[in-house]
Amino acid sequence: MGILMIFALVAALAFINVLIVRLFQRRGAGRGWWTTLIITWITGAALGIYSGFVFEYRPTPSLRVFGAPIPAAVFHWEGPPGKEEWVDFVTPAPHLFAMSNVVILGLFTACPVGPLFWLWRRAPVGSEGT
Repeated sequence: MGILMIFALVAALAFINVLIVRLFQRRGAGRGWWTTLIITWITGAALGIYSGFVFEYRPTPSLRVFGAPIPAAVFHWEGPPGKEEWVDFVTPAPHLFAMSNVVILGLFTACPVGPLFWLWRRAPVGSEGT
């Protein structure tokens, strides 16, 4: 069930990015806007590589989570006093979950570019007539 939610999230983000590209094409976005969009995709993918394959955080002292926003593995500190150890739960497809972070963050970081472009094009360019 979790994998289906990941695919739904990726599909929704991809749809939003397609809308941004179509907006750029319809409104004749300049080279700077296209460069900004490509840079945000690359930056998001790089952030996704880091967060999916390297990033680890501890929401509690006895819990370690590897990967974000979609965790690839979770480690829990448990056992009798003096013999505690990290017990792991690795997701069924850890590389798929880690790789999904690359796609999700790559598409997600570009989402603000569309509304910014839309607002920029709506703003009056000069104060002509006043």
